[in-house]
Amino acid sequence: MTTLDNNKSFHTTEWSYYDFVQHAANRELSKTFKTSTYKDTPTSRSTTKGKIKFTGTKSIDEAITFAYNGWDVGLKQLDQVPEIEGATNIPEFTPSMCGGAVNMGAYLAGQPDCMFDFKPTEGLILPERTLYVPLCFNGSVTSKTALKYANSAIKHINEMQVKYNLRIVLIIVTKFGTFRTTRFVVVKEFDQEFVLNSMTFAMHPSFLRRFEFAHLEAEEYFSGYGAAVRLPEVKQMVKKYYPIDDAFMMPEVDAGAFRLNQIKPL
Repeated sequence: MTTLDNNKSFHTTEWSYYDFVQHAANRELSKTFKTSTYKDTPTSRSTTKGKIKFTGTKSIDEAITFAYNGWDVGLKQLDQVPEIEGATNIPEFTPSMCGGAVNMGAYLAGQPDCMFDFKPTEGLILPERTLYVPLCFNGSVTSKTALKYANSAIKHINEMQVKYNLRIVLIIVTKFGTFRTTRFVVVKEFDQEFVLNSMTFAMHPSFLRRFEFAHLEAEEYFSGYGAAVRLPEVKQMVKKYYPIDDAFMMPEVDAGAFRLNQIKPL
C-alpha cells in the first residue's frame, strides 16, 4: 500500500488487488469504530452483518473466498465474448493456458487453454493506456446491475487490449461531509496477464460493500460508511494524483450494461 495523501481533507492510498483484499480480511478495528454504535448495533449494510441482497455474498468469509479463488457463479453468467482472432492489423492470438485476453467460450466450456496469448507481429509495440474503473455506486445498485456492468467491462477490455497495453485501476471514493477517502486498487499492471477472476469480482458489490467497508472500520476517522460521489468528482481525484494524457475512464456502475464508446479519454 502507498499513501498518496493524508490530511484534514483527503486520505488517499494505492493498493494492489490482493493487498486490498488481505487488509480487509485482517484489519484491526479502529478505536473510533469500537466506541461507535456501529460495533454494538451493526446495520444490515455493515461489513459483517450486511444482507446478501445488499452485498451479494452470505458473509465476508465467502467474499474473501471468491476474491482469492474465483467467482465461478458470476463468471458463468457472463455472455460469451466475441472471438477476436479474425480481426486484421492486430497481434496474432493463439489459445493458451495464460495470456492477455480471455476466450470466454473456452473458459465456460472448461477448457484449460481459455486465454488468448499475444504473439505480436515484428516491430509492433502496443501503446500504453491506463483504464480507470469507478466503483462509487450508491446503495440502490443491485447485484444484477453490477453483473451487467462486469459483463460489458470484460468484453470491452478484451476489445481494448487489441489496441493497447492496459493498466487497469479501480477507484473507490467515499465522502464524509467535506472529507474524502480515496482508494486506487491496481487490478492489472502494464504487460501483466489479465486475471479474469480478479477483474470480474472486483466489480461485485462485496468488493465495495464488504471490503471497502472493512477498510473504513479500521480508520480512526470512521463515522459510518459515508456516501458515494458522482463521476465528475471521481475524475477530479484521478487528475489530482495521476497523469491523464494516456488514460480512459469507464462509466459508473449504475449504468449497468454499457457500450464501448462510453469509455471516454480523460
